[in-house]
Amino acid sequence: MKVAVSDTTMPAVFLEWQCDARRNMFEALVRGEHPRFLSAHLPVVSTLNEPGATFPIHSTTKGVGLLPKRDHLAEHVAQISDCLARSAAANRSKQQTLGERVQAALSLYDQQERIDPGVFGGIEIFGGQTYKNVLRDPRVTLLFTGLAPRYPSYQFNCLAEIVETDDARFEFLRYMRLLFEYESFHIHQPAYTEGYLFHIQEVYDKTPRQLGRCSSPAP
Repeated sequence: MKVAVSDTTMPAVFLEWQCDARRNMFEALVRGEHPRFLSAHLPVVSTLNEPGATFPIHSTTKGVGLLPKRDHLAEHVAQISDCLARSAAANRSKQQTLGERVQAALSLYDQQERIDPGVFGGIEIFGGQTYKNVLRDPRVTLLFTGLAPRYPSYQFNCLAEIVETDDARFEFLRYMRLLFEYESFHIHQPAYTEGYLFHIQEVYDKTPRQLGRCSSPAP
């Protein structure tokens, strides 16, 4: 299922938030802290139920990530694959390999110019209602909402493309997941056979802003 690429892209401030949030999480991991919730990675994903359904919208929370541009894709796939191979072959603990795995992931987020701003990616783990809906109708909405004090919030209306295991973009998404599959913040689900590309069609900035001022000073 191929989808035509749109010229619509992520706002620069949104992309900066995405990269900053991931860097902060990795720094917390290295410090031995347990990440509680990475809102930048976990938007609400809404799809359309079959015609005639009592309620037309199905929503869930899914892990959604960023992808390298095509001309950088092979390099990042190889880098992360090598890191995973070294981690497995060395017979070291998760903690001993954590720093190397974090650096492999940061190799993309620390080079923001390498990120494809027109698409998000995700792994399909459960094959549930979202997957069934996308097969029937590729229109998908992603709603990202961040934490205080900025409360970033963005709605992306996208067209979903399902990618199989022989696609390099699926390989990248799978390897990024495997870097931290067995960390304590994940529900361990290492077997998955398909992924999504969410091609951005429309963007709505829903970040809350002050619309007026109080007529008198606060007490």
